[in-house]
Amino acid sequence: MNREQSTRSMPNVQNFLRLLEIDLSSNTLPIAKILAINTHYLKQLPFLSGITTLYSSLYGKCYTFNYVGALNDKDVPIYIAKQPGKKNGLQLYIQVQKEDTLPLLTKDLGVRIVIHDPRSIPIVSKNGMDIRPQDLASISMAYSEINRLGEPWGKCAKDGQVLANNYSGDPYIQSECEIFCINQEISRRCHCSHPRYMTAVFTPKKQTICDTREKYKCFLSVVHDSDTGTFECNCPPACKEKYYELTTSASQLNEDFFLMVKKAKSLTMKNGKASVMNSGDDFSVIGVQIFFDAFFVSHVNETAIYSWESLVANIGGNMGLFLGLSIVTFVELFEFLMQLVTKLIRPKIKNGCVTKTFIQNF
Repeated sequence: MNREQSTRSMPNVQNFLRLLEIDLSSNTLPIAKILAINTHYLKQLPFLSGITTLYSSLYGKCYTFNYVGALNDKDVPIYIAKQPGKKNGLQLYIQVQKEDTLPLLTKDLGVRIVIHDPRSIPIVSKNGMDIRPQDLASISMAYSEINRLGEPWGKCAKDGQVLANNYSGDPYIQSECEIFCINQEISRRCHCSHPRYMTAVFTPKKQTICDTREKYKCFLSVVHDSDTGTFECNCPPACKEKYYELTTSASQLNEDFFLMVKKAKSLTMKNGKASVMNSGDDFSVIGVQIFFDAFFVSHVNETAIYSWESLVANIGGNMGLFLGLSIVTFVELFEFLMQLVTKLIRPKIKNGCVTKTFIQNF
């Protein structure tokens, strides 16, 4: 006999197994291992110097490459691509460890790749793409910039600007501002944080996670108010936005090649016999190639249809034309009236002499 359920089974199981107080640094598992990294423009330093660990409440440990932050630390090296093309970009080969995943909580296997500005923390839940095991993904990038006008033509936020909701990102990212605002409202009403609206951090700390069994209605009310506009986050677009247009293609990896390389690297001699470590066939690899398709930058600039300079110039021209015509017309009209009055009042002159008439009474 089947029984209808009014609850969502999968989310309830996931929420039941979530820790009420989570420490991201100790409760995340590295389900992927970077086997090799190859870059055309990274030859002087080992690749580990360019990788930083990032902690996400939804994805666990993440790894960022070439993250420089707000450029405050001058010792952080910046890696720059010198040439476009697949052979001149970043190549990653990652081993996915299935045994480190929880089957009850993991719906899919693979990795999530996010292409982001080197100064910003990636928003993994909203951006990026998923790549499944045994695939080699080629990601071609095209760099673009959008420059928006501020007041009085429009509304935008600058990098580092403190908004009304106390968000100040450098660089400013609209989606990150919205996540921060909603999480702040959840914390104010429900006195906890929801993993869906927690931003990734480099320095993890313990946070009280919302137990959705008890505070599910509170969380839904915040999301509903945000969707209906009951409370507004006031997160305008960025005045200067940088983004990457991505084109993705994929092919199947030859895992036998990587298995042979793994055996060759772990080959040792024991008692005169050759042996290898971890020679099992349970070996799942993901390949990623990230590169620029061309060194062209697309600029999208907002310009005022009617700027202050154009307004003043046009007003000055129109006023100059109007005043010029008005003064000329007034002078000519005044001259005409003066001549008319003079002709009416001035005595008549005949034959070059003036005729006077006297009337005398006797």
